[in-house]
Amino acid sequence: MNISIKDVREEDWRILKSEAAKEDLKIGEFLSKVLMEYKKAEADSGNWNAILNGKKYLSGKDAEIIKKSTKEFRKGFDFR
Repeated sequence: MNISIKDVREEDWRILKSEAAKEDLKIGEFLSKVLMEYKKAEADSGNWNAILNGKKYLSGKDAEIIKKSTKEFRKGFDFR
């Protein structure tokens, strides 16, 4: 499929072509690769990444104590 891209600066087009050539890819293949890398980086920098891989505020021992206490508390209310 042929698609036209409008309003690309000449210098940017030259850079795009040369980077695609360095990777030995067609321009469309190179754009797809760059887009997938961008999407992955965007997903990695999201809030969930900060939550799941951020600074830990509890030690393993403290986390186990809280988990055990919660389990005991929930037993009194017939929660599983």
